[in-house]
Amino acid sequence: MDKNAIVITDLDGTFVYDSHTIRPIDRIAFHKLQERFYVGIATGRSPKEIAFVERVGNLHADYKICFNGAIVEDGNGKRIVDRPIPQIALRAVMQYLKATALTFDALDGERRIGNYTTNDKGRLWGMNLICLAEPHEAVAAERIYKINVRPGSVHFYQVLSEMQEHFPELGLYESDGKRIEVTAKNTNKGEAIKTLKMGFSGNVVGVGDSGNDVPMFEAADQAYCINQAPQAVKSHADVVLNHFADLLDYQDAINA
Repeated sequence: MDKNAIVITDLDGTFVYDSHTIRPIDRIAFHKLQERFYVGIATGRSPKEIAFVERVGNLHADYKICFNGAIVEDGNGKRIVDRPIPQIALRAVMQYLKATALTFDALDGERRIGNYTTNDKGRLWGMNLICLAEPHEAVAAERIYKINVRPGSVHFYQVLSEMQEHFPELGLYESDGKRIEVTAKNTNKGEAIKTLKMGFSGNVVGVGDSGNDVPMFEAADQAYCINQAPQAVKSHADVVLNHFADLLDYQDAINA
């Protein structure tokens, strides 16, 4: 059967219910949707973490949008987009983070490197977290696709505004008021959706729940948002769902 739509879902808070668990009903929905449509994943996480979700969920995504679009792969692992943070910009960000003593972790695809640590190992999805007292020079020498800056809730928007002013040559996106996600310029889930649409004539649908999903909602033909999302995110969606599995009720609309 020809498939004339692509459904792209976020992971944390959307498909992976609490960043730890895939609900059985959502796993079943993924497979049922895949009977009619191509189903892919769009996340701020790495290819390694998507592979972890595929393994524990017994899934195989038709497309993988990683690091908010810095890497895009098809289901066979063919890389369509590969866009790390430019080295000069990376070094400037590291200098800023050192001067401001901000907590961060940087992702190279295999590891998280920075001064961030957590006791909640279940959220790491198989990634090796390397916490260093002085990580800035080490990170500046690596090929980095995304940086999570974690300024804390009190100073979050002040730091976001300051970084947007200092680094106009980079992409900076809010994630739930907890992380500032830093990537190369023009790197977001929306640009990744546009890339997929260039070679596909059917509908491309986005499903998500946080600020870094807004560009995807804007680029998609249809946007579905999980109800727990902030109102500012829900306002960009066409439909609000309680859970990912509710998408099964909209298959005819997706196929339209």
